[in-house]
Amino acid sequence: MQNLNRDCIRCPSCDVTLNRRLDLQFFGILLPQTALITLIFNLPIGIWQRIVASGLVAAACYFLDVLTVKLVVAGNRRGIVGDTAP
Repeated sequence: MQNLNRDCIRCPSCDVTLNRRLDLQFFGILLPQTALITLIFNLPIGIWQRIVASGLVAAACYFLDVLTVKLVVAGNRRGIVGDTAP
């Protein structure tokens, strides 16, 4: 039985629903992004420079996440390790 959540995408070739895996890669990008943005807001610079720098960090981390995301077949539950493909 396939999970038809709205956050899943369909594979164009085999029509299976796919979802991202919540694993070390996901948190390995999320935690440094949070740390860098926190560091930026503690620097003695203007608010507009902080906003621009935070946006650049968020865009760079998002781009890195898009390049390294691992999609797996969507299951009924998604834990930290995710569901693996059959």
